Amino acid sequence: ESSCTLLIYGLTGDCPAIKLATKHVNHQGYWCCWMCFIKGIHTKTKRQYYFEKNLVLRSIAEYETYSKEAQRKKKKIFGHLGCSPFATIVDVPLPQCIVIDYMHVSLLRHMRTVIQYLYQKYLKPKDRDEIDQLFHKQRFPHFFNRKMRPIKEMSYCKATELRNILLYGLLPLIRLLLPDSVAAHLSLYVACMRLFHGPRKLGLKTEKVANELFNVYYEDHPLFYKSIQHFTLHLHSHFADQYFLHGRLSNMGVFG
Repeated sequence: ESSCTLLIYGLTGDCPAIKLATKHVNHQGYWCCWMCFIKGIHTKTKRQYYFEKNLVLRSIAEYETYSKEAQRKKKKIFGHLGCSPFATIVDVPLPQCIVIDYMHVSLLRHMRTVIQYLYQKYLKPKDRDEIDQLFHKQRFPHFFNRKMRPIKEMSYCKATELRNILLYGLLPLIRLLLPDSVAAHLSLYVACMRLFHGPRKLGLKTEKVANELFNVYYEDHPLFYKSIQHFTLHLHSHFADQYFLHGRLSNMGVFG
């Protein structure tokens, strides 16, 4: 007879799903990050999460302690609402077992928001028509299952289309239509996401370099985009740790 051991590696999903699975406050509340102790700021009817240089991460022991305390006292403790039912199931302890799904966080949320902001705030009507035509006519190799929709149809874009826009089409096509400073800032995000998405092109320094690029992008984000410093932007701060623990983004979540 042969036997096998089944290991429950971790949790992944969009923010509302992880909120339910971990018994944590939702992604619009204070202390909503599962990985660190960022509180967030309420401004102009929105919760914003601005760049913090030295994030205080939640340790395994702290995560367990605050979860049990919240369960016992029946109140929120640093975002914890109680003990996750998965805590006794997963073989990798919380919060290390939480895998941020970049399809939801980066593609369907942050990048789509940024592109629509650029389209509305920085491009003139004639430039919008031009970029829509460029996106529509852009050719891809035959093995690409999807191409790129015009930005005016961004609300209907599939995740695979948004991935092609982020990794390949966006920066080369929109660069000349944006102010130099805006294009340069956008390039930081594209470059860091290409590093997080792929293999170790820079060896053991890959996630470190990608994180440094993202930190500059995140810190300067309010200079170019107003009131869209959402929780999904903050979650990118934890991609370097995730890359080290779980591997590149292309192998994780829905695209894994």
